[in-house]
Amino acid sequence: MMKTKTLIFLIFFAAIPIGCSKETKQAKRVDGYIQDLEDGPNAKRIAACQELAQMGPAAEPAVPALIKVMVNSATIYDPVGIAASSAIEKVGPAALPYLEKANKEYQRWTLEKLIADIKGQEYVP
Repeated sequence: MMKTKTLIFLIFFAAIPIGCSKETKQAKRVDGYIQDLEDGPNAKRIAACQELAQMGPAAEPAVPALIKVMVNSATIYDPVGIAASSAIEKVGPAALPYLEKANKEYQRWTLEKLIADIKGQEYVP
């Protein structure tokens, strides 16, 4: 009888998730990628952009850091800036408030084009 109660107890508690929720783990991943964007070498920054792009809308908290990378790129051909732009586009409409705010401050055509792309509009300079 004691073994049966112990077995039921173990089965019951084995079914309860232990540790962080999926959202908490994802938030920690996003935070780590933001850190990589801010002070990592270029290869690590590109990798962070690619991972954030795969996360899609869940990467929304990283959009300000991605925009910073984009506007600080030396040229439009900078691979880190291109990767950041791609990641922002994958976030989708959730990125628009950040992009519109940044566009008021920086007034870059690359931001304007990204806004148009996300809205499904043709970019006209």
